Amino acid sequence: MSEKKIRHKTAEAALIESEAKFKAVFDNAAIGISISGPDRRLIDSNLALQNFLGYSPGELQGMDFSEFTYPVDAEKDVEMYGALVEGQIDHYRLEKRYIRKDGSLVWGRLTVSAMKGADGKFQFAVRMLEDISESRRMEDELRESATFLAKAQELAHIGSWSWDLRTGRLKWSDENYRIFGARPQEFPVDYATFIELVHPDDRDIVMGAITASLQGNMPIDIEYRIIGRNGEKRIIRDVGEVVFEDGEPVQIYGTLQDISERKLADEALLLAKNDAELYVDLMGHDINNMNQITMGFLELARDILRQEGSLSAENVELLDKAYESLQNSSHLIDSVRKLQRGKAGFYCMSPQDLDAIMGEVVAGFNDVQGRDISIVYAPSGRFFVSANELLKDVFMSLVGNSIKHSRGALAISISADKLVQSGKVYCKVVIEDNGPGIPDGLKKSLFDRLNLATTRARGKGFGLCLTKMLVDDYGGRFWVEDRVEGDYTKGCRFVVLLPASGQ
Repeated sequence: MSEKKIRHKTAEAALIESEAKFKAVFDNAAIGISISGPDRRLIDSNLALQNFLGYSPGELQGMDFSEFTYPVDAEKDVEMYGALVEGQIDHYRLEKRYIRKDGSLVWGRLTVSAMKGADGKFQFAVRMLEDISESRRMEDELRESATFLAKAQELAHIGSWSWDLRTGRLKWSDENYRIFGARPQEFPVDYATFIELVHPDDRDIVMGAITASLQGNMPIDIEYRIIGRNGEKRIIRDVGEVVFEDGEPVQIYGTLQDISERKLADEALLLAKNDAELYVDLMGHDINNMNQITMGFLELARDILRQEGSLSAENVELLDKAYESLQNSSHLIDSVRKLQRGKAGFYCMSPQDLDAIMGEVVAGFNDVQGRDISIVYAPSGRFFVSANELLKDVFMSLVGNSIKHSRGALAISISADKLVQSGKVYCKVVIEDNGPGIPDGLKKSLFDRLNLATTRARGKGFGLCLTKMLVDDYGGRFWVEDRVEGDYTKGCRFVVLLPASGQ
Protein backbone atom coordinates (compact mmCIF):
# COMPACT_ATOMS: atom_id res chain seq x y z
CA MET A 1 0.00 0.00 0.00
CA SER A 2 1.36 3.34 -0.98
CA GLU A 3 2.24 5.92 1.61
CA LYS A 4 -0.52 8.18 0.27
CA LYS A 5 -3.17 5.54 0.80
CA ILE A 6 -1.84 4.85 4.27
CA ARG A 7 -2.17 8.51 5.22
CA HIS A 8 -5.69 8.58 3.74
CA LYS A 9 -6.71 5.51 5.70
CA THR A 10 -5.23 6.98 8.89
CA ALA A 11 -7.07 10.26 8.41
CA GLU A 12 -10.31 8.43 7.68
CA ALA A 13 -9.93 6.34 10.85
CA ALA A 14 -9.19 9.44 12.91
CA LEU A 15 -12.28 11.14 11.48
CA ILE A 16 -14.46 8.15 12.27
CA GLU A 17 -13.04 8.06 15.81
CA SER A 18 -13.59 11.80 16.23
CA GLU A 19 -17.18 11.51 14.99
CA ALA A 20 -17.76 8.65 17.40
CA LYS A 21 -16.40 10.62 20.29
CA PHE A 22 -18.52 13.64 19.33
CA LYS A 23 -21.57 11.41 19.02
CA ALA A 24 -20.89 9.96 22.48
CA VAL A 25 -20.51 13.39 23.98
CA PHE A 26 -23.53 14.64 22.02
CA ASP A 27 -25.81 11.80 23.14
CA ASN A 28 -24.71 11.67 26.78
CA ALA A 29 -24.24 15.39 27.58
CA ALA A 30 -26.09 16.70 30.64
CA ILE A 31 -27.17 19.79 28.71
CA GLY A 32 -29.43 19.87 25.66
CA ILE A 33 -27.62 19.89 22.29
CA SER A 34 -29.07 20.15 18.82
CA ILE A 35 -27.80 20.61 15.27
CA SER A 36 -29.72 23.02 13.04
CA GLY A 37 -29.31 23.96 9.41
CA PRO A 38 -29.51 27.30 7.61
CA ASP A 39 -33.32 27.05 7.59
CA ARG A 40 -33.41 26.87 11.43
CA ARG A 41 -34.74 23.32 11.38
CA LEU A 42 -33.27 20.71 13.70
CA ILE A 43 -31.16 18.00 12.06
CA ASP A 44 -30.44 16.14 15.27
CA SER A 45 -30.98 16.48 19.04
CA ASN A 46 -29.74 14.67 22.11
CA LEU A 47 -31.66 12.99 24.94
CA ALA A 48 -31.17 15.91 27.38
CA LEU A 49 -32.86 18.32 24.94
CA GLN A 50 -35.68 15.86 24.27
CA ASN A 51 -36.31 15.51 28.02
CA PHE A 52 -36.09 19.29 28.52
CA LEU A 53 -38.75 19.95 25.85
CA GLY A 54 -40.80 16.77 26.35
CA TYR A 55 -40.55 15.63 22.69
CA SER A 56 -39.39 12.35 21.17
CA PRO A 57 -36.39 12.33 18.75
CA GLY A 58 -38.67 11.85 15.78
CA GLU A 59 -40.87 14.80 16.76
CA LEU A 60 -38.02 17.28 17.18
CA GLN A 61 -36.25 16.41 13.95
CA GLY A 62 -37.21 18.85 11.23
CA MET A 63 -38.86 21.35 13.61
CA ASP A 64 -37.99 25.04 13.35
CA PHE A 65 -36.58 26.02 16.76
CA SER A 66 -38.93 29.02 16.82
CA GLU A 67 -41.86 26.57 17.04
CA PHE A 68 -41.00 25.62 20.65
CA THR A 69 -39.71 29.07 21.67
CA TYR A 70 -41.94 31.44 23.64
CA PRO A 71 -43.20 33.93 21.01
CA VAL A 72 -41.91 37.06 22.79
CA ASP A 73 -38.41 35.55 22.98
CA ALA A 74 -38.31 33.94 19.52
CA GLU A 75 -37.79 37.18 17.57
CA LYS A 76 -34.34 37.87 19.04
CA ASP A 77 -33.18 34.27 18.49
CA VAL A 78 -34.34 34.27 14.85
CA GLU A 79 -32.64 37.63 14.23
CA MET A 80 -29.30 36.54 15.67
CA TYR A 81 -29.45 33.15 13.94
CA GLY A 82 -29.86 34.95 10.63
CA ALA A 83 -26.73 36.99 11.37
CA LEU A 84 -24.93 33.72 12.21
CA VAL A 85 -25.91 32.12 8.90
CA GLU A 86 -24.81 35.24 6.99
CA GLY A 87 -21.43 35.12 8.68
CA GLN A 88 -21.87 38.41 10.50
CA ILE A 89 -21.23 36.73 13.85
CA ASP A 90 -19.67 33.41 14.89
CA HIS A 91 -21.76 32.74 18.00
CA TYR A 92 -24.30 34.27 20.39
CA ARG A 93 -25.86 33.65 23.80
CA LEU A 94 -29.40 34.17 25.04
CA GLU A 95 -31.58 33.42 28.04
CA LYS A 96 -35.11 32.68 26.90
CA ARG A 97 -38.28 30.77 27.58
CA TYR A 98 -39.32 27.54 25.85
CA ILE A 99 -42.73 25.93 25.44
CA ARG A 100 -42.69 22.25 26.31
CA LYS A 101 -44.93 19.81 24.47
CA ASP A 102 -47.32 19.82 27.46
CA GLY A 103 -47.62 23.63 27.22
CA SER A 104 -45.58 24.46 30.33
CA LEU A 105 -42.86 27.12 30.23
CA VAL A 106 -39.21 26.48 31.05
CA TRP A 107 -36.15 28.73 31.00
CA GLY A 108 -32.92 27.95 29.17
CA ARG A 109 -29.52 29.54 28.68
CA LEU A 110 -28.66 29.09 24.99
CA THR A 111 -25.22 29.18 23.34
CA VAL A 112 -25.19 28.92 19.53
CA SER A 113 -21.97 28.46 17.51
CA ALA A 114 -21.56 28.35 13.70
CA MET A 115 -19.80 25.40 12.04
CA LYS A 116 -18.23 26.40 8.72
CA GLY A 117 -16.89 24.44 5.80
CA ALA A 118 -13.49 24.68 4.16
CA ASP A 119 -14.81 27.56 2.09
CA GLY A 120 -15.60 29.52 5.28
CA LYS A 121 -19.34 29.40 4.68
CA PHE A 122 -21.97 28.39 7.21
CA GLN A 123 -22.86 24.69 7.18
CA PHE A 124 -24.77 24.09 10.40
CA ALA A 125 -25.06 25.41 13.97
CA VAL A 126 -24.50 23.68 17.28
CA ARG A 127 -27.10 24.81 19.81
CA MET A 128 -26.30 24.05 23.49
CA LEU A 129 -29.03 24.61 26.02
CA GLU A 130 -28.73 24.68 29.84
CA ASP A 131 -31.86 24.33 31.97
CA ILE A 132 -32.01 27.43 34.24
CA SER A 133 -35.69 27.12 35.19
CA GLU A 134 -34.95 26.53 38.87
CA SER A 135 -32.49 29.41 39.19
CA ARG A 136 -34.93 31.68 37.34
CA ARG A 137 -37.72 30.59 39.67
CA MET A 138 -35.53 31.35 42.66
CA GLU A 139 -34.58 34.74 41.20
CA ASP A 140 -38.25 35.58 40.62
CA GLU A 141 -39.14 34.52 44.16
CA LEU A 142 -36.22 36.51 45.55
CA ARG A 143 -37.26 39.55 43.50
CA GLU A 144 -40.87 39.15 44.66
CA SER A 145 -39.73 38.71 48.24
CA ALA A 146 -37.53 41.83 48.02
CA THR A 147 -40.46 43.81 46.58
CA PHE A 148 -42.75 42.54 49.32
CA LEU A 149 -40.17 43.37 52.00
CA ALA A 150 -39.63 46.86 50.61
CA LYS A 151 -43.38 47.51 50.57
CA ALA A 152 -43.81 46.11 54.08
CA GLN A 153 -40.95 48.32 55.32
CA GLU A 154 -42.54 51.35 53.67
CA LEU A 155 -45.94 50.66 55.25
CA ALA A 156 -44.46 49.97 58.70
CA HIS A 157 -41.84 52.77 58.45
CA ILE A 158 -39.14 50.19 59.18
CA GLY A 159 -35.88 50.25 57.25
CA SER A 160 -32.92 47.90 57.33
CA TRP A 161 -29.19 48.52 57.19
CA SER A 162 -25.86 46.71 57.22
CA TRP A 163 -22.36 47.95 57.94
CA ASP A 164 -19.30 46.03 56.77
CA LEU A 165 -16.67 46.91 59.36
CA ARG A 166 -13.85 45.54 57.18
CA THR A 167 -14.58 47.75 54.18
CA GLY A 168 -16.51 50.50 55.97
CA ARG A 169 -19.36 50.10 53.50
CA LEU A 170 -22.79 51.06 54.88
CA LYS A 171 -25.92 49.93 53.01
CA TRP A 172 -29.43 51.29 53.53
CA SER A 173 -32.77 49.96 52.33
CA ASP A 174 -35.06 52.30 50.39
CA GLU A 175 -37.19 52.91 53.48
CA ASN A 176 -34.14 54.07 55.43
CA TYR A 177 -33.71 56.86 52.91
CA ARG A 178 -37.39 57.80 53.19
CA ILE A 179 -37.15 57.91 57.00
CA PHE A 180 -34.19 60.28 56.66
CA GLY A 181 -36.18 62.56 54.34
CA ALA A 182 -34.61 61.53 51.04
CA ARG A 183 -35.49 59.60 47.89
CA PRO A 184 -34.44 55.92 47.79
CA GLN A 185 -30.70 55.63 47.09
CA GLU A 186 -30.51 59.41 46.59
CA PHE A 187 -26.98 59.71 47.99
CA PRO A 188 -24.13 57.38 48.98
CA VAL A 189 -24.24 56.79 52.71
CA ASP A 190 -21.35 56.23 55.08
CA TYR A 191 -20.89 56.43 58.84
CA ALA A 192 -19.98 60.13 58.80
CA THR A 193 -23.04 61.01 56.68
CA PHE A 194 -25.29 59.04 59.03
CA ILE A 195 -23.91 60.74 62.18
CA GLU A 196 -24.45 64.17 60.58
CA LEU A 197 -28.16 63.34 60.22
CA VAL A 198 -28.48 62.44 63.91
CA HIS A 199 -29.66 65.29 66.16
CA PRO A 200 -26.53 66.95 67.66
CA ASP A 201 -27.79 66.35 71.20
CA ASP A 202 -28.19 62.60 70.54
CA ARG A 203 -24.96 61.81 68.66
CA ASP A 204 -23.13 60.73 71.82
CA ILE A 205 -25.95 58.28 72.56
CA VAL A 206 -25.64 56.69 69.11
CA MET A 207 -21.84 56.54 69.03
CA GLY A 208 -21.73 55.25 72.61
CA ALA A 209 -24.19 52.44 71.81
CA ILE A 210 -22.17 51.37 68.77
CA THR A 211 -18.91 51.39 70.74
CA ALA A 212 -20.44 49.39 73.59
CA SER A 213 -21.83 46.86 71.12
CA LEU A 214 -18.47 46.37 69.40
CA GLN A 215 -16.55 46.06 72.66
CA GLY A 216 -19.01 44.00 74.65
CA ASN A 217 -20.87 42.02 71.99
CA MET A 218 -24.06 43.70 73.18
CA PRO A 219 -27.06 44.25 70.90
CA ILE A 220 -27.94 47.82 69.93
CA ASP A 221 -31.39 49.01 71.00
CA ILE A 222 -31.67 52.79 71.30
CA GLU A 223 -34.02 55.66 70.54
CA TYR A 224 -32.74 58.96 69.20
CA ARG A 225 -33.73 61.98 67.15
CA ILE A 226 -32.72 62.73 63.58
CA ILE A 227 -32.90 65.78 61.34
CA GLY A 228 -33.68 64.50 57.84
CA ARG A 229 -32.39 65.81 54.55
CA ASN A 230 -35.75 67.59 54.20
CA GLY A 231 -35.30 69.31 57.58
CA GLU A 232 -37.96 67.23 59.38
CA LYS A 233 -37.22 66.06 62.91
CA ARG A 234 -38.11 62.45 63.68
CA ILE A 235 -37.67 59.98 66.51
CA ILE A 236 -36.02 56.68 65.61
CA ARG A 237 -35.72 53.30 67.26
CA ASP A 238 -32.53 51.58 66.10
CA VAL A 239 -31.95 47.88 66.76
CA GLY A 240 -28.77 46.12 65.63
CA GLU A 241 -26.56 43.11 66.21
CA VAL A 242 -22.82 42.62 65.63
CA VAL A 243 -21.45 39.58 63.77
CA PHE A 244 -18.09 38.31 64.98
CA GLU A 245 -15.53 36.11 63.22
CA ASP A 246 -12.62 34.67 65.21
CA GLY A 247 -13.49 37.05 68.03
CA GLU A 248 -13.36 40.14 65.82
CA PRO A 249 -16.41 42.24 64.81
CA VAL A 250 -16.87 42.13 61.03
CA GLN A 251 -20.46 43.20 60.34
CA ILE A 252 -23.44 44.91 61.96
CA TYR A 253 -26.99 44.28 60.79
CA GLY A 254 -29.89 46.37 62.00
CA THR A 255 -33.31 47.90 61.51
CA LEU A 256 -34.59 51.45 61.87
CA GLN A 257 -38.17 52.28 62.79
CA ASP A 258 -39.77 55.72 62.66
CA ILE A 259 -41.59 55.93 66.01
CA SER A 260 -42.40 59.65 65.83
CA GLU A 261 -46.16 59.14 65.60
CA ARG A 262 -46.12 56.54 68.36
CA LYS A 263 -44.16 58.88 70.62
CA LEU A 264 -46.64 61.68 69.98
CA ALA A 265 -49.50 59.30 70.73
CA ASP A 266 -47.76 58.18 73.94
CA GLU A 267 -47.28 61.79 75.01
CA ALA A 268 -50.90 62.60 74.21
CA LEU A 269 -52.04 59.54 76.16
CA LEU A 270 -49.88 60.53 79.14
CA LEU A 271 -51.19 64.08 78.98
CA ALA A 272 -54.78 62.81 78.87
CA LYS A 273 -54.07 60.50 81.82
CA ASN A 274 -52.59 63.37 83.83
CA ASP A 275 -55.54 65.59 82.94
CA ALA A 276 -57.96 62.87 84.01
CA GLU A 277 -56.12 62.43 87.31
CA LEU A 278 -56.19 66.19 87.81
CA TYR A 279 -59.94 66.31 87.24
CA VAL A 280 -60.51 63.40 89.60
CA ASP A 281 -58.26 65.07 92.17
CA LEU A 282 -60.20 68.33 91.89
CA MET A 283 -63.66 66.83 91.83
CA GLY A 284 -62.91 64.22 94.47
CA HIS A 285 -60.92 66.33 96.91
CA ASP A 286 -61.48 70.06 96.49
CA ILE A 287 -65.23 69.89 95.96
CA ASN A 288 -65.56 67.42 98.81
CA ASN A 289 -63.70 69.89 101.05
CA MET A 290 -66.01 72.68 99.98
CA ASN A 291 -69.03 70.50 100.65
CA GLN A 292 -67.67 69.69 104.10
CA ILE A 293 -67.25 73.41 104.80
CA THR A 294 -70.82 74.08 103.62
CA MET A 295 -72.17 71.27 105.76
CA GLY A 296 -70.21 72.57 108.77
CA PHE A 297 -71.70 76.04 108.54
CA LEU A 298 -75.21 74.65 107.96
CA GLU A 299 -74.92 72.26 110.93
CA LEU A 300 -73.90 75.16 113.19
CA ALA A 301 -76.87 77.19 111.95
CA ARG A 302 -79.21 74.22 112.49
CA ASP A 303 -77.96 73.66 116.04
CA ILE A 304 -78.52 77.35 116.89
CA LEU A 305 -82.02 77.19 115.44
CA ARG A 306 -82.83 74.14 117.57
CA GLN A 307 -81.50 75.74 120.71
CA GLU A 308 -82.63 79.35 120.27
CA GLY A 309 -85.47 79.03 117.74
CA SER A 310 -84.02 81.70 115.44
CA LEU A 311 -80.76 83.09 114.04
CA SER A 312 -79.42 86.41 115.18
CA ALA A 313 -78.02 88.86 112.63
CA GLU A 314 -74.55 87.72 113.65
CA ASN A 315 -75.41 84.06 113.15
CA VAL A 316 -76.98 84.68 109.73
CA GLU A 317 -73.34 84.97 108.59
CA LEU A 318 -73.19 81.18 108.91
CA LEU A 319 -75.65 80.92 106.04
CA ASP A 320 -73.65 83.47 104.05
CA LYS A 321 -70.53 81.39 104.59
CA ALA A 322 -72.33 78.22 103.48
CA TYR A 323 -73.64 80.06 100.40
CA GLU A 324 -70.15 81.34 99.60
CA SER A 325 -68.75 77.81 99.85
CA LEU A 326 -71.42 76.54 97.44
CA GLN A 327 -70.57 79.36 95.04
CA ASN A 328 -66.89 78.39 95.18
CA SER A 329 -67.82 74.76 94.49
CA SER A 330 -69.98 75.80 91.54
CA HIS A 331 -67.20 78.04 90.23
CA LEU A 332 -64.71 75.20 90.45
CA ILE A 333 -67.00 72.86 88.54
CA ASP A 334 -67.48 75.53 85.88
CA SER A 335 -63.72 76.09 85.62
CA VAL A 336 -63.04 72.36 85.21
CA ARG A 337 -65.71 72.16 82.51
CA LYS A 338 -64.13 75.09 80.67
CA LEU A 339 -60.70 73.50 80.95
CA GLN A 340 -61.96 70.20 79.56
CA ARG A 341 -63.65 71.94 76.65
CA GLY A 342 -60.51 73.96 76.01
CA LYS A 343 -58.37 70.83 75.91
CA ALA A 344 -60.87 69.25 73.53
CA GLY A 345 -60.52 72.18 71.12
CA PHE A 346 -63.97 73.72 71.58
CA TYR A 347 -62.48 77.21 71.86
CA CYS A 348 -60.79 78.53 68.73
CA MET A 349 -57.73 80.75 68.83
CA SER A 350 -58.38 84.29 67.60
CA PRO A 351 -57.16 87.85 68.23
CA GLN A 352 -58.36 89.03 71.66
CA ASP A 353 -58.66 92.72 72.56
CA LEU A 354 -56.75 92.93 75.85
CA ASP A 355 -58.12 96.41 76.70
CA ALA A 356 -61.72 95.24 76.37
CA ILE A 357 -61.06 92.14 78.46
CA MET A 358 -59.31 94.10 81.20
CA GLY A 359 -62.21 96.56 81.28
CA GLU A 360 -64.58 93.69 82.00
CA VAL A 361 -62.22 92.26 84.65
CA VAL A 362 -61.93 95.59 86.51
CA ALA A 363 -65.70 96.09 86.30
CA GLY A 364 -66.23 92.62 87.72
CA PHE A 365 -64.56 93.64 91.00
CA ASN A 366 -66.02 97.14 91.30
CA ASP A 367 -68.06 96.32 94.37
CA VAL A 368 -66.47 93.76 96.70
CA GLN A 369 -68.71 93.73 99.74
CA GLY A 370 -66.94 94.67 102.96
CA ARG A 371 -63.62 95.45 101.23
CA ASP A 372 -61.79 98.56 100.08
CA ILE A 373 -60.39 97.37 96.74
CA SER A 374 -58.60 99.65 94.28
CA ILE A 375 -57.81 98.29 90.79
CA VAL A 376 -55.89 100.42 88.30
CA TYR A 377 -55.26 99.29 84.71
CA ALA A 378 -52.58 101.32 82.91
CA PRO A 379 -51.58 99.88 79.54
CA SER A 380 -48.83 101.45 77.41
CA GLY A 381 -50.93 100.98 74.27
CA ARG A 382 -53.72 98.89 72.79
CA PHE A 383 -52.88 95.21 72.49
CA PHE A 384 -54.37 92.26 70.64
CA VAL A 385 -53.12 88.85 71.71
CA SER A 386 -53.51 85.34 70.30
CA ALA A 387 -55.82 83.45 72.67
CA ASN A 388 -59.43 82.33 73.02
CA GLU A 389 -62.55 83.34 74.93
CA LEU A 390 -61.18 81.86 78.17
CA LEU A 391 -58.55 84.62 78.40
CA LYS A 392 -60.91 86.65 80.60
CA ASP A 393 -60.96 83.74 83.08
CA VAL A 394 -57.16 83.96 83.34
CA PHE A 395 -57.22 87.55 84.60
CA MET A 396 -60.42 87.14 86.64
CA SER A 397 -58.66 84.30 88.44
CA LEU A 398 -55.50 86.30 89.12
CA VAL A 399 -57.28 89.39 90.41
CA GLY A 400 -59.70 87.23 92.38
CA ASN A 401 -56.80 85.34 93.90
CA SER A 402 -55.24 88.59 95.16
CA ILE A 403 -58.53 89.62 96.77
CA LYS A 404 -59.33 86.20 98.18
CA HIS A 405 -55.99 85.78 99.95
CA SER A 406 -55.86 89.25 101.55
CA ARG A 407 -57.73 91.18 104.22
CA GLY A 408 -58.79 94.81 104.50
CA ALA A 409 -57.82 97.46 101.97
CA LEU A 410 -56.00 96.24 98.85
CA ALA A 411 -54.39 98.05 95.91
CA ILE A 412 -54.03 96.14 92.64
CA SER A 413 -52.07 97.55 89.73
CA ILE A 414 -52.30 96.08 86.19
CA SER A 415 -49.97 97.09 83.37
CA ALA A 416 -49.40 95.86 79.80
CA ASP A 417 -46.33 96.39 77.65
CA LYS A 418 -44.83 95.12 74.42
CA LEU A 419 -41.92 92.67 74.73
CA VAL A 420 -39.78 91.11 71.98
CA GLN A 421 -38.01 87.81 72.68
CA SER A 422 -36.07 85.81 70.05
CA GLY A 423 -37.68 87.86 67.30
CA LYS A 424 -41.21 87.14 68.53
CA VAL A 425 -43.55 89.87 69.84
CA TYR A 426 -45.34 89.33 73.13
CA CYS A 427 -47.62 91.32 75.37
CA LYS A 428 -46.38 91.32 78.96
CA VAL A 429 -49.19 91.73 81.50
CA VAL A 430 -48.20 92.39 85.13
CA ILE A 431 -50.70 92.16 88.00
CA GLU A 432 -49.29 93.20 91.37
CA ASP A 433 -50.84 93.84 94.76
CA ASN A 434 -49.80 95.08 98.21
CA GLY A 435 -51.33 92.09 99.97
CA PRO A 436 -49.62 89.57 102.27
CA GLY A 437 -47.63 88.04 99.42
CA ILE A 438 -46.69 84.41 98.81
CA PRO A 439 -43.89 82.79 100.89
CA ASP A 440 -40.91 81.55 98.90
CA GLY A 441 -41.58 77.92 99.78
CA LEU A 442 -45.16 78.15 98.53
CA LYS A 443 -44.08 79.83 95.30
CA LYS A 444 -41.89 76.83 94.54
CA SER A 445 -44.71 74.33 94.95
CA LEU A 446 -47.54 76.54 93.74
CA PHE A 447 -48.09 74.64 90.49
CA ASP A 448 -47.23 71.16 91.76
CA ARG A 449 -50.68 69.99 90.89
CA LEU A 450 -49.77 70.29 87.20
CA ASN A 451 -46.92 67.81 87.61
CA LEU A 452 -48.85 64.76 88.66
CA ALA A 453 -45.95 62.48 87.76
CA THR A 454 -43.98 63.72 90.77
CA THR A 455 -46.57 64.84 93.29
CA ARG A 456 -50.20 64.58 94.23
CA ALA A 457 -50.35 68.02 95.85
CA ARG A 458 -53.86 69.12 96.57
CA GLY A 459 -55.70 72.21 97.70
CA LYS A 460 -53.18 74.59 96.12
CA GLY A 461 -55.77 76.78 94.41
CA PHE A 462 -57.18 75.60 91.11
CA GLY A 463 -57.51 79.14 89.77
CA LEU A 464 -53.74 79.52 89.38
CA CYS A 465 -53.49 76.04 87.89
CA LEU A 466 -56.16 76.88 85.34
CA THR A 467 -54.33 80.10 84.54
CA LYS A 468 -51.05 78.36 83.88
CA MET A 469 -52.62 75.61 81.80
CA LEU A 470 -54.46 78.11 79.62
CA VAL A 471 -51.44 80.36 79.17
CA ASP A 472 -49.35 77.32 78.21
CA ASP A 473 -51.94 76.40 75.59
CA TYR A 474 -51.72 79.94 74.19
CA GLY A 475 -47.98 79.51 73.74
CA GLY A 476 -47.20 81.99 76.50
CA ARG A 477 -45.62 81.92 79.95
CA PHE A 478 -46.88 82.58 83.48
CA TRP A 479 -44.94 83.02 86.70
CA VAL A 480 -45.14 84.65 90.12
CA GLU A 481 -42.58 86.80 91.94
CA ASP A 482 -42.32 89.27 94.84
CA ARG A 483 -43.58 92.81 94.22
CA VAL A 484 -40.53 94.00 96.16
CA GLU A 485 -37.62 91.73 95.35
CA GLY A 486 -36.50 89.67 98.33
CA ASP A 487 -39.45 90.63 100.58
CA TYR A 488 -42.55 88.57 99.90
CA THR A 489 -44.49 90.35 102.68
CA LYS A 490 -44.79 93.48 100.50
CA GLY A 491 -47.16 91.76 98.06
CA CYS A 492 -46.87 89.56 95.00
CA ARG A 493 -46.60 90.08 91.27
CA PHE A 494 -48.15 87.78 88.65
CA VAL A 495 -46.63 88.01 85.17
CA VAL A 496 -48.39 86.73 82.05
CA LEU A 497 -46.59 86.67 78.70
CA LEU A 498 -48.92 86.26 75.69
CA PRO A 499 -48.03 86.08 71.99
CA ALA A 500 -49.21 89.12 70.06
CA SER A 501 -51.78 88.27 67.38
CA GLY A 502 -50.85 88.24 63.71
CA GLN A 503 -47.63 86.21 64.10
